[in-house]
Amino acid sequence: MKHKTIINLSDVYEDQANIYLVFHQYLGCEINYRYEEILSSTETMIAKIIYKLLEAIHHIHSHNVIHGNICLDNIYLKTDKLFDLCLANFS
Repeated sequence: MKHKTIINLSDVYEDQANIYLVFHQYLGCEINYRYEEILSSTETMIAKIIYKLLEAIHHIHSHNVIHGNICLDNIYLKTDKLFDLCLANFS
């Protein structure tokens, strides 16, 4: 399931006891590290962030997938821009 607002799964490895998922590494951080900046943002910027998040949720739901734990810890910034985000850590 590829989408610009969903973290990219790069590869999967497996041994007899474990399955290892390799995800694309982004230059940004978890969005919760920028929480204070978000609180002081304009309504337009916050609307962009919410739109991107809803875009991600719509995409996964359209593929009959649920996230299970949408919270600030599971929203990553791909760059230093607040609205350039992706949803990660599916349960």
